[in-house]
Amino acid sequence: MHEDFQHRLVVVADAAQAKIFRFRAARLPLEPVEVLSHEASRLKNQELVTGGQGATHASAGHGEDQTNGSRQAHEHEAERFAVELAGWLRDARTQQGVDDLVLISAPRFLGRLRDHLDRPTARCVSQSINKDLASHPTDAIERALDMDVVH
Repeated sequence: MHEDFQHRLVVVADAAQAKIFRFRAARLPLEPVEVLSHEASRLKNQELVTGGQGATHASAGHGEDQTNGSRQAHEHEAERFAVELAGWLRDARTQQGVDDLVLISAPRFLGRLRDHLDRPTARCVSQSINKDLASHPTDAIERALDMDVVH
């Protein structure tokens, strides 16, 4: 983690990556701090689940199909990344004095992340934006924040 954090961070995340920005001053542009990646969330279904090429393994209506198993594997990886990111944010709060967080994520991952934030870190969240912008450029993120952009 960088030692010269400002106290407000913007976290833009999905199940595979988190882009973390800070404000240098009261105005934009956002300054990138860190990018966290969770490579397992990017894997194809067959790479996450062993035992086949997506075939259905059921007998007389019993059993679990491979598609459902791969969906569960992706959900598990998203959960693991939410735990990792929540820990990173807790450390930013306790070690760097971060006391204001803006979270931007699609609703499903945002819910997961919030579920794993410890109580003091959760109290630091001043704004949540339900948008999947993790793969978007910084200027799109700045527009989503509805702030005056400095060029």
